[in-house]
Amino acid sequence: MSVSAIIRFDGSESRPFGIRYRDPQQRQKTFTTKHAAEAFVAELTKDETATDPYETVESYGYRYIDQHHGTPNTKYGFRGLMNLHIVPAFGKYPVCEVTHEMVKRLLLETIDSVWAAEHCRSFLNGLFLEAMADGKATHNPVHRVKIPGAVRNQQAVFHDVTYQELLTIESVIVDEWKLALWLMRFAGLRISEALAVNANCLSKDGTVLTVHEQLSKPAAFKSTGKRTAPLKFKALGHGRDIPVRSILREKIEAHCKRFGIGPDDYLFPAFVIDGRDMGAFRGAFNAGKALAHIPDDFSPHDLRHCYATECLNRDIKIQDLARYLGHENINVTFQTYFHLTESMITEDRKRLDDGDKMMSHNAA
Repeated sequence: MSVSAIIRFDGSESRPFGIRYRDPQQRQKTFTTKHAAEAFVAELTKDETATDPYETVESYGYRYIDQHHGTPNTKYGFRGLMNLHIVPAFGKYPVCEVTHEMVKRLLLETIDSVWAAEHCRSFLNGLFLEAMADGKATHNPVHRVKIPGAVRNQQAVFHDVTYQELLTIESVIVDEWKLALWLMRFAGLRISEALAVNANCLSKDGTVLTVHEQLSKPAAFKSTGKRTAPLKFKALGHGRDIPVRSILREKIEAHCKRFGIGPDDYLFPAFVIDGRDMGAFRGAFNAGKALAHIPDDFSPHDLRHCYATECLNRDIKIQDLARYLGHENINVTFQTYFHLTESMITEDRKRLDDGDKMMSHNAA
């Protein structure tokens, strides 16, 4: 860096702070506050590191997160991966010197959670692809690293919960929270989205649910002071529309009537207004899951998979499903649910064969 230090001029009252360059030929700059001097140095440092071919993983990783278009919750999760796993493993190495073996050692030996390892792999893959585009790396060391036991993160292989099992889970959940269960199962919402739904999200005729925010994570709330955040991959105020079936509309209307939810009130004020942690809902869900004898690895998020499976089995187009689920890239939907679309290929082949027969008959 060309700046060696921020200095204070004791004899100056109007511009008491300045920066000293390493090159003595460069003229010193002065500032009215120390904060202004620090901001100038930070901007100068950013410009220099952006062109540094040997920038470290630590420096580049945090810059990558700052420039990422994800929500505050997403960025909070990325910083957690950097702090806990990536920086201790090879944060001081230049991006261009990270090897395939270093990544494998981190993901397969150091991290003992399959879930954390798979999320870390996904983050590193995006980071190194971006680094290649920036000229910081010549290859992607994450390529072909597979996490044993993480197949269910690539394809939805899970317990398909029955209606009776849903009722069993519901029986141990706090009355004011029960509706969230049905929003996840019958609208495909993530748990953070379900708990942040407002009554005004439901259209006047009760046929469309427009979701546009989710609960913030505790750390994000502390930094922003807001208990809700934009949806994943969405800008503030932008949402997605989901068709509402009769069973869900009836449950929403009954919930609002029973608990006095107004037309512009949140359905679950305990979480949005009072700041209750999502962990409380997960704990109740797990108790109900055990009571229903559902496999231990079944999570609230799997209710979303149940919704997706039902949609595909009922011939909802996968392009529409991707929109309902809020997938930014339809390839994510295909990769997750491809095995469920194989039966559709058979049906499509039959339709094409029938068309060929009709064409041949008309030609005759």
